[in-house]
Amino acid sequence: MKKTVLKNCPVCGEELILSKLKCANCDMEYSGNFQSPLLARLSDEETEFVLNFLKYEGNISKLQKETGKTYATVKNTLNDINIKLGLVRDRKD
Repeated sequence: MKKTVLKNCPVCGEELILSKLKCANCDMEYSGNFQSPLLARLSDEETEFVLNFLKYEGNISKLQKETGKTYATVKNTLNDINIKLGLVRDRKD
């Protein structure tokens, strides 16, 4: 079974920080507070959406066909992901 990294605290729901890194080759360990990669902020569903978006080279029509979602839903999902990653501002602001 494939293990995935927890992104949020199972108790309070807040984002987790990386505090320990270990080399699989030499067992060297590094401790501290490390920032997670930007894309690690995404849920598994959002990550899959981004991978499909890249797979279809940004072609929304192909993405619609693959996912069965409407154009508006695809655009809204892209916008939500951009906001979550801090790439664009929420239009409500």
